[in-house]
Amino acid sequence: MMDAKDFIRVLREAGLKPKSYSGRCMYGSVCVSINTDDLFTAGVSVGVALAERGRNEVGVYPRYDSMGTGSVVYWPSMKWPDGWPDSEDSNEDEDEE
Repeated sequence: MMDAKDFIRVLREAGLKPKSYSGRCMYGSVCVSINTDDLFTAGVSVGVALAERGRNEVGVYPRYDSMGTGSVVYWPSMKWPDGWPDSEDSNEDEDEE
């Protein structure tokens, strides 16, 4: 199964801006998410990025919440890595291995 750091890299390569998120019934746990105005296009972007890496799944399933004019798509089982900034604007891998 792909880890959260690799998944964040995949999202960034797809032109998406991952950020941390605590969704419904997560009780403060923080996971990987993206904001989008178009769930279909975001889903296709993630799928294509995974396929380009030879991966057909990340081992987790996304959920989404409506946010008025947009949606947040989040992966509750993909925990946001400790030490990585809680920002969708950062493209640096702070904890490079």
